[in-house]
This record gives sequence, C-alpha cells and structure tokens, in this order.
Amino acid sequence: MKTTALLFILIPVLTISSCVPNMESEGSIGQKTKKALEFPFLEDYGKALQEAKKKGKNCLFYFTGWLSVDSRRLEDNILIYGGIKKMISKNFVYYSAYVDDKQPHPGGKGNIGEVNMQLQKDRFKEIVQPMFYIVNPQGKLIAKQGNTFSVEEFQSFLNKGIK
Repeated sequence: MKTTALLFILIPVLTISSCVPNMESEGSIGQKTKKALEFPFLEDYGKALQEAKKKGKNCLFYFTGWLSVDSRRLEDNILIYGGIKKMISKNFVYYSAYVDDKQPHPGGKGNIGEVNMQLQKDRFKEIVQPMFYIVNPQGKLIAKQGNTFSVEEFQSFLNKGIK
C-alpha cells in the first residue's frame, strides 16, 4: 500500500493594513470618513477663477458624471479620506462639473451637462471623466489627474497646486 503525503506550502499573505498608507506619519491623509467630500456645482468658470484670485488659491475642477461608475469608485476610495478632504478644502476653490446633467443651465445655454462638456473640451482639450484639473486664477493649467485608486498618487497631484 502506497502512502501519499500532502505538502502544504505557506504563502505569505498581505494583510489589508499593509496595503493602506501609514496613517500616523507626518502629512498623513488621515482616516476614512463616512462620506466623501462634496464639491459645489460649477455654475460659472470665470466666477470660479475670480473667487480663487480673491482667496489667493488655485481652482480644482472635478469633471464627473452622475452615471460614472469610475467617479463613484474614486470618491469612495480617495475623496473619503479626512486628510484629502482637508487638503482640498484648505488649499483650493473647488467645484464639480457634471457632464451628463440634463437640468437647464442657469445662463440659458442649453443644459448643464452640455455646457460643462463644452467647457472641458474647449479649456482642457479632452472629454474624460473622472478628471481633475488644477488651474491658477489666471486660467493656466497647473496639473491634471485622471482616474486613480492610489491615495498617494492623488495626494501628489494635489501638492502640485498648493500655493
């Protein structure tokens, strides 16, 4: 009679905590909060730049869509961190621009989504969501960040626009 021995190989397993950034370090992004940062709706690009100039900050524009699954995932994985929320609210004038919003635009220029999509196309030469743009008060593009699930990458992007 033959005996068969089973050999178990132990494979190191990454724990969830080893995949999460160190929350205790200087400049950390903090803990996850219950809710992602809410961006006010962009109504007027020019007024946003004027507000940034008045406050001595750069603008952060978030082009998104109500039906964008990647936008919701980014919000749930990046914009939920207290440190990221604090970086944005402390250092930027920030707005969201929904490209699929069917409500009439307050300026009577069609619907909100059409106006926002045209703005993204004209100012930034692309139509991609989710997409973040850091713009100085004179309208010059400083940096842009597309879809990411890396908190470190997003934090590095934000740092490019902090005065």
